[in-house]
Amino acid sequence: MWSLLAEEDEGYSLERLASLALGREDGEARAAVLRALLENRIYFQRKDDLWYPRKRETVDETLRQRRREEERARVRDRFLRRARAALGAREIDPPSEPWDEAEEAVWRSVETLAVSGQSAPAARGALELINGVGVPFLTPEHAAFEIGLALGRFARDENLFLRRYGLRVEFPMEVSEAARRSARLLADLISRETESLRRDLREEARLQDVGELDGRRADRRRSGAHLGPRDLVFRAVDDARQIGAQLARAPRRDLDGLGREVRLGVG
Repeated sequence: MWSLLAEEDEGYSLERLASLALGREDGEARAAVLRALLENRIYFQRKDDLWYPRKRETVDETLRQRRREEERARVRDRFLRRARAALGAREIDPPSEPWDEAEEAVWRSVETLAVSGQSAPAARGALELINGVGVPFLTPEHAAFEIGLALGRFARDENLFLRRYGLRVEFPMEVSEAARRSARLLADLISRETESLRRDLREEARLQDVGELDGRRADRRRSGAHLGPRDLVFRAVDDARQIGAQLARAPRRDLDGLGREVRLGVG
C-alpha cells in the first residue's frame, strides 16, 4: 500500500487506508490497519487524524539503518557466544564460522579496553560487551584481558604497554644482529669493570689489615712493652717506611740535610 502512495503528499484517513488495503472500511478493517500502522512506523506518519506516507528516500534510509542495527546485534551475539565458550562458561551453540571484519571490529574495542582503559574512545561499547559475557572479573580491564587471553589474542605474559604505545617487537635482521653485538660488548665491559672493582676491594682490605697491624705496633711502643727480636724487625721496617715517606715529600735542596739527620739517627 505504501508503494502506491509514496509519491503523494496528501494525508489519508484510517477509513480510506482500510479501503485501499482490505477493500472495506468497517471497524474490524480499520482496527487491523491501525494496528499495522502503529507496529511499523517506517512507512506512515500520523498528523492529527490523517496518515501521511513517508518519502521514499526517508524510508530507504530508515531501512538501511535498521539493517545495520540488526547486523551489529548479530555480530555482538556471535562474539559473546564465542567469548563464553572460550572462557568455559555454559554455551550451548558456540559459533563455528571464522572471524569476519565486523567481529574483528568488536574485538578491537575489547582490546582497547584492556590496553588503554575505559576512557579510550575506541573502547566505546566494550563495557556493555563485557557485561554481556556474564563472567565476573575484578575490573572491566581485567575482564577484557581475560577474554582476549581465552580467545588466544593475548599471551599470559603479554606486555600491554607495548600495544598501548605501538612499540615494535620485531626488527630487521641487521638491526637485531647489531643489538646482539652491543649486548655482548656491554657484558664484556661489565665483566672487566666488575673484576677491576673486586681487585680494588681486595687491595683496600689488605691495606686496611696492614693499617690495623701498624696501629697495634704503635700502641705497643707507646705502652713501653718489651721489644723482642720480632718487634725490633717491625720497628726497623716502620723507620724505613717513614724515612721513605719523608724523602718523597722533601724538596731536592733538603735531601742532603735529611740524609745527615738519618745518618745521625742511625749512629
